[in-house]
Amino acid sequence: MPISEVMKFNPYDPQFQKDPYPVFERLRAREPLHKSIFQTWIVTSYAYADAILKDPRFLVDNLPARLEDKAENYHEASFLQLAQILESWLFFLNPPDHSRLRRAISSRFIQESIEGLRTYVESIVTDLLGCIAAGRPIDLMANLADPLVASTTTRLLGLPDHEADQISSWSINTIRIFDQPAPLEMLLEQSETMAQFRAYLEQLMAVIRHQPQPGLFSELLQQQPHSGLSDAEIISTLIVLAATAQESSKGLISNGLLALLHHPSSMSQLRENQALIPAAVNELIRYDSPIQYVTRRAAEDILFADQWIRQGEYAVVYLGAANRDPAAFPEPDRLDFQRTNRNLGFGGGVHYCVGSFLAKLEMEVVLKALLERFSGLELASDSLERSPTRLSRRLASLPVLVRP
Repeated sequence: MPISEVMKFNPYDPQFQKDPYPVFERLRAREPLHKSIFQTWIVTSYAYADAILKDPRFLVDNLPARLEDKAENYHEASFLQLAQILESWLFFLNPPDHSRLRRAISSRFIQESIEGLRTYVESIVTDLLGCIAAGRPIDLMANLADPLVASTTTRLLGLPDHEADQISSWSINTIRIFDQPAPLEMLLEQSETMAQFRAYLEQLMAVIRHQPQPGLFSELLQQQPHSGLSDAEIISTLIVLAATAQESSKGLISNGLLALLHHPSSMSQLRENQALIPAAVNELIRYDSPIQYVTRRAAEDILFADQWIRQGEYAVVYLGAANRDPAAFPEPDRLDFQRTNRNLGFGGGVHYCVGSFLAKLEMEVVLKALLERFSGLELASDSLERSPTRLSRRLASLPVLVRP
């Protein structure tokens, strides 16, 4: 009996948002390539996910084109402006345009370059933890993760440090563009946010062009004669990098710390052997993936896993589900810092997350500092608020008690 006859996959279910992994387990066991009630293909096995992410016949989502259609249907010019910004996002570009744009930014995001930020990240974490009083409840998101990620993102992109909070606010609203279908009110709000962000960067571009600054923004402007990137492409790229850097890093920090709080023996293992921290970060990415899914669109009729995925149909690849596949990760619900096989927490193929090294660096520094400064951490509440976006899985708050 097909699983569609015994259960209906509903990503909008609050219980699914709270804990999707039991649903993934049932789907994977019965129908790892599942045609949902929304007529999209739901992918929950590691092998299928990895294959689709590497298959050039599966294109990225065509959200900009769909927004252009909405602009025409609603007679709403702001949707057209929104679509124009999204057209240059790496998420919505296929090769060769994707390759051209990614090549222009890749040097800033390679591991060696990101490693140069470690001292800066350590200084931010030290200052933030210095304000935390032991023995009292503290929200590790509001008091650590949020300001850390905001500051690091602006430093990397070469945006003014004193604008970090405003840039973070724009970014949080921007990332929800992936939560489609969206009501008209939300799209109008996102259009306004994008317009404000773009106008800010356009003004800043004129300043940086005459007074170069450290960071990606200035580098992209200096490379324009060689890269061929337009001003609009540079601004769109900065917007998407600011938004995704915020979500992936906050998601990794919140999910990773929560997992360790639920597994005190694993926390003790890291406390006793900090050399395990890099491996632990990779395992925490696998265990509760900060980016839960990516969407692909069939460029032609494709026979995949004995099913015909027709041209134009969408496959939603659930990275979180693939990373709990027991065929790839034995005992997937257990934290194991000795795993060596590659997880899909930051995607795969040519669209592998460009900011993965940054998120890992921030998590490594946070973990090391918390272990060295405090003898113990414990949850201060059983009720945890989650971010409303469906693309990323992260906590909006993480209240804990810390012991000196």
